[in-house]
Amino acid sequence: MDRVGQPLLIISFISSAHNDALMIGFALAGVWYAAHGRGVLATSLIVLSIGMKPITLVLLPFIGLLWAGPGSDWARKFRCWFATAALA
Repeated sequence: MDRVGQPLLIISFISSAHNDALMIGFALAGVWYAAHGRGVLATSLIVLSIGMKPITLVLLPFIGLLWAGPGSDWARKFRCWFATAALA
């Protein structure tokens, strides 16, 4: 009996882990840039992350909130949300 994993299974594991690492890297970089007020770059990085796995779509509203900044009024929050949606 062969104890070596099937090549297709091994290839699947390697490619899946590679995509997950890139997705998380782009998502974390996007959140970091949004927290530092660079909303356009943050949204672009999140969109790259969404291109790998759509689950990171849930980050877009939070990118808008981080871009708006703490203590911002509702008008600014909505403007940043709409800008994030338009860029995405």
